[in-house]
Amino acid sequence: MKNIYWWIISYLILALDFLLGIYFNISINGLIPTHFDLTGKPTTYSKPTLLYWMMIPLIHLSILVLFTIIYYYRWTLISKYPYLINIPAFMMMNGRVDKSKKKYYVDKIYSILSFIGIYIGVLMVFIETAMGYPFIIEYYGTIFTLGMIVFTIIPIIGIIWYYRRIYTEYKEEYPVDANTDR
Repeated sequence: MKNIYWWIISYLILALDFLLGIYFNISINGLIPTHFDLTGKPTTYSKPTLLYWMMIPLIHLSILVLFTIIYYYRWTLISKYPYLINIPAFMMMNGRVDKSKKKYYVDKIYSILSFIGIYIGVLMVFIETAMGYPFIIEYYGTIFTLGMIVFTIIPIIGIIWYYRRIYTEYKEEYPVDANTDR
């Protein structure tokens, strides 16, 4: 039940992304730079359309819908195609884990999808803002590059830490037998 709030936040961020696209489409008239040389000076200009500003929110929507489907049909996926899902398949093959604990660990692993949905939402809003806001203030600085580095590294470290914590908890509860490969 707790994850439903994370999904709601993800879809609210998606709505913000669409609103930003509409705002930039209304606010920015005329030509905008679409290509820059190595020094950062615009070399090519074009007139943006609504599709130009809706491209990022539409990508965001498709990723979020895909994650939502995967999250809500995780048990069907694991039952039919366990080889497609690496970590849960390992736990499903481990006969020492009872059914309720399998559900607990799989739910913990899949709960990260709601966080990734929020992360992608914030990233897409950042990209949309980085695309549109400089045209309003007429400053084409390099904050986009720095922001992309930060938005990429920090969540990846957080996701690795979260999976490591799940693995450690699992390993403490079900120690590896020295006589087996696992």
